Amino acid sequence: MEAASRGAKKANGITIGILPEYSESAVNPFVDIPLATGMGYARNYINIVSSNAIISLAGSGGTLSEIGYAIALRKRLILLKGTGGVTEMIIQNRALFPQADIHVTESIEEAVRIASIEKSS
Repeated sequence: MEAASRGAKKANGITIGILPEYSESAVNPFVDIPLATGMGYARNYINIVSSNAIISLAGSGGTLSEIGYAIALRKRLILLKGTGGVTEMIIQNRALFPQADIHVTESIEEAVRIASIEKSS
C-alpha cells in the first residue's frame, strides 16, 4: 500500500488507505484518508470491489487473494512482469483464466495507462 500511495501522491493524487487494523496508527505517511476496518485480509475484497482496475506486482497471500477477487469480479487486472511473487505465477498461468481482463506489462507507466482506459460496457 505504501508504494502505491507514494506513487499516487507523486502524481498529485488523493490516496485512500483501507487498513486491515482497527487503528489508523499504522498508516503510512502517503495516505490522505485512512479507513481502519479491523477486517484483516477480508479488507482485500473492499479494495477490489471499489476499484476500476487493479495493478499487481510481486506479492504473496494477500496479493493472491486480491488477484482472485479481481478475476472473479471481472475487474481489469494489470500484472507487472519481472516483479516476482504471485504476480509472476499468474502471468505464467493466465491461460487458466480465459474470461479474465488480464494485461501484462513491464512498465509501471504502461500499467497506469492501461488502468486509465475507460472500460466499455
